[in-house]
Amino acid sequence: MAHAGRPASAARRGSVEEPLPSGFTGSADPPGPGTARFIASSPEHVVIDVDAPLRGFVVLADSYYPGWRATVNGTAVPIARANFMSRLVEVPPGKSRVEFRYRPTSLVLGAAVSVAVLGGLTVFLVFRRRGRGHGGSRGFSNT
Repeated sequence: MAHAGRPASAARRGSVEEPLPSGFTGSADPPGPGTARFIASSPEHVVIDVDAPLRGFVVLADSYYPGWRATVNGTAVPIARANFMSRLVEVPPGKSRVEFRYRPTSLVLGAAVSVAVLGGLTVFLVFRRRGRGHGGSRGFSNT
């Protein structure tokens, strides 16, 4: 699918900075009519229903930025940079659902660090309280 909802060869419609893992570069056959319909569109989540007559591409004229993840029909797929700034994913012929989610590694890493710190603090406080609750010395001497 090209920008206007027409399937097309990536080579005919624009540039792709790196080859796709599949090696597919587009079809030599002239594309027939296809459709792309937005189901959801928010800053961190985009869902597009696609009906492609041939294997092709969906180019989302939205900024390419690390942290975006994509699925086609529920299967994770790589996102390629197209036309220097857009996101491109490969789609099979027929009906597909393309979903983009923004999940930067820094967000996941930050959440993991926060959970680890919270867990460590909880363990520290539990052991500290247990030490005081069992008649342990508080640093005072009776002598």
